[in-house]
Amino acid sequence: DRMTVRRFISLLLSCLLLLCFIMSSAYAEETGEEAYPALVTASDFQGGDGAYSNFDEMLGEMALSDHGIPDGFLFGGDYGDEMDTDTAASEARLMTLLNARYGSYSRENVVIVRGKHDGEGSGLDVTGLRTFDDYLVYTIDYADFPDGQYWRANAATKVKQTAQALKDCLTELAEAGERRPVFVLS
Repeated sequence: DRMTVRRFISLLLSCLLLLCFIMSSAYAEETGEEAYPALVTASDFQGGDGAYSNFDEMLGEMALSDHGIPDGFLFGGDYGDEMDTDTAASEARLMTLLNARYGSYSRENVVIVRGKHDGEGSGLDVTGLRTFDDYLVYTIDYADFPDGQYWRANAATKVKQTAQALKDCLTELAEAGERRPVFVLS
């Protein structure tokens, strides 16, 4: 069934990310060079409790790997079951999982954007640039890059405006000589 396939793909991608995390840490230990920031990405928790359980299981495996606490988490939307409008509860649930595994994990190191299946709400990151010591994240809220850009009258205009804002931001960063990697999260 489709849900099983999605969960398998999510688990496979999570394992791949975990492998990259482990390999970058091993490289740093072996070469003495500082590793890239260890970031964990996730999205599409629409499966409800099962999806959160899978994510919690992955966090448990990461915690057992002795490679430290990830530098940050990037969450790309769709946290609840079917058009969940309680984004504050979704944010709280993610932070509860992180705090359970890593003690008091700072919300400052977590980027949470709204996806297609999330309602509007407070606490989620809005469109714009977030800066961190070792990397940058340009976040795009769903309202600023909606689907249906070919059949909704105002969607195409909004998408073009958002794309131009991103282009302008990246141009400014390049002209300023910015060397940190920029992740785009929507």
